[in-house]
Amino acid sequence: MATQADVDALTAALVAEDAELNTAVSDLQASVAAIAALLAVPPAQLDLAALQAEVATSQTLADAVQAAVASAAALVSPGDQLI
Repeated sequence: MATQADVDALTAALVAEDAELNTAVSDLQASVAAIAALLAVPPAQLDLAALQAEVATSQTLADAVQAAVASAAALVSPGDQLI
């Protein structure tokens, strides 16, 4: 059975992971909005290099979201008994 210190440490770690995940999701949302803005022009005015760069940024941010979720999930194993 976990001690109160164990529960407190896990809670603090989960709060930190939640903050990291929220930041990563917000950054990804902003990047997707930037892609939408780049695509909202007539095809002749499309800045392909900027679009490619923003898509690469979005992929990096999506990877960060995935890593944050995995990190948070790793903090608690199925069957852990906290109380």
